[in-house]
Amino acid sequence: MILGVPLLRTPFCGMSAHTAVLHIQKLESIRTLAAGIAHDFNNLLTAILGNVALAELNAGNPDLTCELLKEARSACQRAAQLTQQLLTFSKGGTPVKTMVDVGRLVKEAASLAARGSNARVETSQAEPTWAANADPGQLAQMVQNLLINAIQSMPDGGEVRVRVENDKLSAETASPPLRAGAYVRIEVRDQGHGIAPENLDKIFLPFFTTKGPDGSGLGLAVVHSIVRNHDGDIKVESTPGSGSTFRVWIPAEPEGRPASVEASRSIRPGRGRILFMDDEPAVRTIASTILFQAGYDVTCVADGKEAVERFSAERSQGHTFDLAILDLTVPGGIGGSAAARAILELEPAMRIIVSSGYCNDPVMGEFRRTGLSGVLPKPYTPAELCLVVDQVLRLGN
Repeated sequence: MILGVPLLRTPFCGMSAHTAVLHIQKLESIRTLAAGIAHDFNNLLTAILGNVALAELNAGNPDLTCELLKEARSACQRAAQLTQQLLTFSKGGTPVKTMVDVGRLVKEAASLAARGSNARVETSQAEPTWAANADPGQLAQMVQNLLINAIQSMPDGGEVRVRVENDKLSAETASPPLRAGAYVRIEVRDQGHGIAPENLDKIFLPFFTTKGPDGSGLGLAVVHSIVRNHDGDIKVESTPGSGSTFRVWIPAEPEGRPASVEASRSIRPGRGRILFMDDEPAVRTIASTILFQAGYDVTCVADGKEAVERFSAERSQGHTFDLAILDLTVPGGIGGSAAARAILELEPAMRIIVSSGYCNDPVMGEFRRTGLSGVLPKPYTPAELCLVVDQVLRLGN
């Protein structure tokens, strides 16, 4: 109390001066991060809206319209990557795993990260490189973040070498957190200014950056989170003035067989009755249109309660659905997890895919433990939707 006037209580009351300063610094970092994210999203939205508007104006020119829509799709994919990066950083981003061709993924991710930079990126790999049971979106994000970090360390240009190799660790050569076994090792080596020795233990900390106002301190923290969520490890070697080398180990599946590029990018036709639940009308419209054009009979509902009621009603009349696709999160309503449990009580053999834009939901990463048949992270392309549907329906055949 000062001069009889009570002090206003602030969020920092009761804290030591040092703790309060740390909280203020963290809030400043979050503010910087939020501003950077808003800037990036506004740029991406400008690209999307601009290309779509131009496509509408040039509807009479199919070739130009196709190119404009491809650019809009590319911007949408970059926006999705940014969103996933935030989810991964915020709550760990539970990996949604599938069999991945790591060598091919690294090459494609490196190509994207190098666009528009004045750095030369060279990729090489051992033949054949083992596959990994991993989240392809998170692995691509990890590679891109490492490359962006390398490129930014060379403002005047230079060369970044990316190498992918198989690495078999024995009980003698493995060190925690890695265990003995098969790994794919990804190495990113740059010719940048290097990392000061006193900063080597800090570079993976959230919000730590040496890039001033232009850095968020998020990129390498996300890399570290992704690596650990895949039961891997990352190490860095650096000498100031002589560049840095990052090495990542991801558990490998030497006998694993990833889906072919063609299979993952083409729309697979099929047959069957599908119950599709999502609270967003636009999602229901586009998904049902895609599935209908692929040959499926689709029934759409808005929440879990309606999904269970519709499933039960159809079943009581002797009709069956071959598959249900359920959105996990329905604000103010019953979501996919509860609906799936109710449907599986009625029909234990029912094949169910859960879908969500919140890929940090543990259900997405551990769907088989709850009797589910597949997952469909948002956003997804028509080819990705039809591929997952086809794979799940084939499980029972």
